[in-house]
Amino acid sequence: MPYTGETLDVNTTLQRLHKAATDHGFTCEPLVEQAGTIIPLFSKAADRPNPPRVYISTGMHGDEPAGPLCVLDMLEREQFSQEIDWTIFPMMNPAGLRLNQRENHKGVDLNRDYSAPETKEVRAHVAYIENSEPWDLALMLHEDWESDGFYLYDKFTDLTEDWAKTIIESVGRVCPIDLNDTIDEMSASDGVISPKNIDVNEDPKLKGRFPEAIYLHLSGKTGGTYTFEAPSAFDLPTRIEALQTAISSSVELMKKHNA
Repeated sequence: MPYTGETLDVNTTLQRLHKAATDHGFTCEPLVEQAGTIIPLFSKAADRPNPPRVYISTGMHGDEPAGPLCVLDMLEREQFSQEIDWTIFPMMNPAGLRLNQRENHKGVDLNRDYSAPETKEVRAHVAYIENSEPWDLALMLHEDWESDGFYLYDKFTDLTEDWAKTIIESVGRVCPIDLNDTIDEMSASDGVISPKNIDVNEDPKLKGRFPEAIYLHLSGKTGGTYTFEAPSAFDLPTRIEALQTAISSSVELMKKHNA
């Protein structure tokens, strides 16, 4: 079923993202070109020594506009803590967003291309990750038009083992939580899916093809990963606020851990 909700103007959104990032001290650089448009990468060092390093990516699927708009709003309102080293990929699939389709302009789901990358977008992304210092926390922002509310995928580690409940409780104050026992054909509990690595090979939808989060987890490039899924059936402001709240809650947990 195609997404029929609000869309975004890709050119205008990219211009605003770049302006907000540069206005607030982020370095902006190109990751790779996709169908005539540059996929951007923003980074910013913390204002103190030995800070936590946090990675955010979004806009991977072109029928999920809330993630890029979430990052844009947070940049414009200076909501990215000065205590964190940030790496942000704010729009990984501008061609898909223009077409309002999950896949890129060649019909490839970028979030299934991380095990043996074939697309130049994911090859460039993987190369950047492999040549970077590890991050403490990686957050992937997505949407799900089939869900009854917000939920998250938790590849928990020693760092993040007890964090998912706190994040869900925070988001639940601004957006309903999907409390179904099965979400996206996977077992869930109170809005949390905790997939095992073996599920990648057994899941009929994945068929061994790694999403970004699984790649990051297996590569050892992050201390913990969360994939946040806002409910596309809800209005866009609610989805944006849900994702913003999930980011803020995660970062506060990270800062407390490092205190």
